[in-house]
Amino acid sequence: MLHRWSEFLIRRAGWVLTAGALVTILTAMYGIGVFGSLTQGGFDDPATESARELAHEQEAFGNLSVDVIAIYRSKDLVASDPAFRAEVDRTLAGIPRGTTTTPLPSARTTSPGAQRDPSP
Repeated sequence: MLHRWSEFLIRRAGWVLTAGALVTILTAMYGIGVFGSLTQGGFDDPATESARELAHEQEAFGNLSVDVIAIYRSKDLVASDPAFRAEVDRTLAGIPRGTTTTPLPSARTTSPGAQRDPSP
């Protein structure tokens, strides 16, 4: 079977090449028109864990365009403790000048699974 197919293609090589070029040109013409009908979006699945986590993050921190989120925690201190705050402030002071930073209050001051602190 492959032998007959290859003989067919060899005998008609010019036609096969012409047909291939024609199909390529026609699909390119069709493809150029497709870009106008494509839209962004539709790729979010709200049922996924990452979508739920993003909603939780936006609820806690607001709808910010964030490059880095630094999370500080201590086994001995709570976020409202002045010593804890002093350590965080010392770390933030090391960020180069001109960098925009917005320290946000703690979303949770207790262990994971405990009630979230509603105060901002």
